Amino acid sequence: MTSSENVVSSSETATSDDTTHSEAPQSTSRRDSLTSSEQAKPPISDRLPLRESLGWTGAATIFGGSILIIASIGFLSLLWFGYGDRPEAASAPWIWRQIAVHDWMTRTITISALVLRSVVSLQVALCTSMIAALVLEKRSTRKSDVAYLSIARSISDGPRKVVQLLLSSRSWSVLIYAELWLLCLLASVMLALQFSSTLLLSDIHDFIIVSDVEARPVQNRGSFTGLRDNGVQTPTLVSNDPTYAVFGEERSTSNMTPTASGFSDTGIIRRGYLPFIGSENRTSVREYRGSTLVTNSRIVCVPPQIQGHIIPQTGLEYSGVLCVLTLDVRTCLLIAGVLENVSAQSNLCFIETVGVTTDAISILYSYELLEFLNTESEPWSLNSTMFLIFRSTLTTDDLDEIVDAYPIPPAEATGEWNRYEVLNGGFVDVSLCFTRFYIESHYVNMTAQRPTREPIVIWDGFTAEHDTTAASAFIGLESPMKPPRDRGLMDMEILAKSDESVTGPKAIDGLTSAELSAVILQTSIIGVTTNLFLPGSISGCLLCNDYSFATSQEFGLLFSDIIESTGRAASALHAFIALASATVYDTYLKAFNITELVDISVTTLVRTPGPCSKHRCSGFITVTALLCAHLVIVMVITALFVGQVRYSRCSNTWHAVAQLISEELEDVLDKSNNAKDGLITKALRSDGKDDFVKLGLTSGSARVQIFKQAGGCRKQREH
Repeated sequence: MTSSENVVSSSETATSDDTTHSEAPQSTSRRDSLTSSEQAKPPISDRLPLRESLGWTGAATIFGGSILIIASIGFLSLLWFGYGDRPEAASAPWIWRQIAVHDWMTRTITISALVLRSVVSLQVALCTSMIAALVLEKRSTRKSDVAYLSIARSISDGPRKVVQLLLSSRSWSVLIYAELWLLCLLASVMLALQFSSTLLLSDIHDFIIVSDVEARPVQNRGSFTGLRDNGVQTPTLVSNDPTYAVFGEERSTSNMTPTASGFSDTGIIRRGYLPFIGSENRTSVREYRGSTLVTNSRIVCVPPQIQGHIIPQTGLEYSGVLCVLTLDVRTCLLIAGVLENVSAQSNLCFIETVGVTTDAISILYSYELLEFLNTESEPWSLNSTMFLIFRSTLTTDDLDEIVDAYPIPPAEATGEWNRYEVLNGGFVDVSLCFTRFYIESHYVNMTAQRPTREPIVIWDGFTAEHDTTAASAFIGLESPMKPPRDRGLMDMEILAKSDESVTGPKAIDGLTSAELSAVILQTSIIGVTTNLFLPGSISGCLLCNDYSFATSQEFGLLFSDIIESTGRAASALHAFIALASATVYDTYLKAFNITELVDISVTTLVRTPGPCSKHRCSGFITVTALLCAHLVIVMVITALFVGQVRYSRCSNTWHAVAQLISEELEDVLDKSNNAKDGLITKALRSDGKDDFVKLGLTSGSARVQIFKQAGGCRKQREH
């Protein structure tokens, strides 16, 4: 044993990372140098410094890995909660938006989970080595298992084998080992974290995100090269259901509440249209910077003084009337303010242009119409259109009671209305409205800070029950008018930009394509709202008892609802012109064929985790809880190892082998030279020599070796 002890002694002196891999043959001077350096180290019974026990690699695995896990939790938290405080993640951090917009969420989460599993596996392997060291030094183990535990201090293939050996030691005392339960918990957490990708990806859902602004070609005006107007031409749109297309609106202080004298003014309202066909294409736009057609409207209504006679129906001449309804309908339409059991009756009547210029205007070519438009003056200036707005409670039976003509009675002013009592209890309210309406092409910036929407009028087409609330709010009928964003619209700002992309080359009759598109649209809208400059009434109710030009039933519902719910004639006429403009624009949009490069941002459907305010995010919560539990267990094991071990050095092999060379294991080592572990274990158990042993420092020596836990050939030194 003298020569072997000398070899062991030499091995024990080479304890650092550098000396454990030194060449076997050493000179006397080299051995003396090692002996001298060992004398400078603290006594072997003292706690090993961190660089000795854990090593730089082990410290990096534990502490660096923990930092990486915490950083990964932070990164995953960013993915789950980085939506920002604005809808559609418009204010989300740049990195979050780049991952989401490019649809990288799934692969990013998968890679993050892979990194986490790798770090966790490395830490679990190192913690297994530390547990093996703690069991050898502070606890005890069967002699048949000591070789594996000793080697496991330097090289570990995971916690399974160590747990198996401890549980199979045939002693209840093992169950009180804190190290055993720590290792079992650590193994369970690691096993659960193998499903981290599945857990995290279970939180992935569809999410609508707004994209970054990018330049796109858009057809926003037409050349109309084949167009030659003979007078004012307009498509047959008067009977079409209105189009509720999303538009941009300039902020205004519109307030239609009449003054004490009955003066109701909408103020200037400017609206720009999105050059996209289809509701989904329009509602997906969040920013549009480019040229488009902009409507400018202002409506003023006052109570008129009307002189004349009320005449019986038999005395009417209604040549050119498209439809006459003589039904007596008494149905409650469930409109706020409507008289019970009486169908709401309302219409609008185009009477003339200011200055009686309809005959002169109606024969103009479209491009000549520009010279006659009132674009600067007040709505009651020359060439502006005039309308009478009516509402009434009269039925056909009431009108039949009028047999002889008689003068119109004095009026009673109510806001912008003058009320004329035709029969006892039957009245007609009349308001005179002036409109200034024109269209121009502008370079605009339209933005939506929240999702936009296009309303739907709820009506089955047969019964009187319906709901136009959403459409009324969409147009903006409150006084004062709500901001565009609160009505599901876009905020519009008209920008000054003199650029060829806006004006374009001259197209027809000296007009640019933008100007030509504006005048064509202008001509059609005026044609729709004035019956092609033919004075007459336009139906504004669902079941009308008057003589008027027919419109779509949906518009009739909306018009009568607006009058009855708001009591504002200006609101009703404003809605009529706004919806006519949107409907005509949507029709002509198909003829736009000139492309402009515009800056646009749209929403897109992506797959993102959460948001947790809407979904449970159980996968993220589970993985985060497991990672936190893992970190706590790792720190506890590390603290126990660093604070208690004296003779074990993680990731170092020679000392793990050398410490097995002892009198207690001499016979076992001889027999196991060329045998399987199972045979050795079986032999020890059959001979009754599979005692509990542990690692310690022998009395009177600096040698660390294995000895029996109680009563061996050498006694453990107290320290």
